[in-house]
Amino acid sequence: MKRLMKIYLEKPELAAVVFLLLLLLVFQIRSNGVFLNTQNVRGMLGLLPEMGLVAIGVTLLMICGEFD
Repeated sequence: MKRLMKIYLEKPELAAVVFLLLLLLVFQIRSNGVFLNTQNVRGMLGLLPEMGLVAIGVTLLMICGEFD
């Protein structure tokens, strides 16, 4: 346990990973196993290209300073 605490304190970015895993676990339990089924994961992955294009555009706007 002390070893895990030492690793956790040395690398605070692990907090985000632990939080994400806990969040996935909570969603999976609350949805009665529907959250991470194949159809839902396929649907979420189908939305990623559009979100990625929007993220690239917003990033370029922020770099250029045109984002208010």
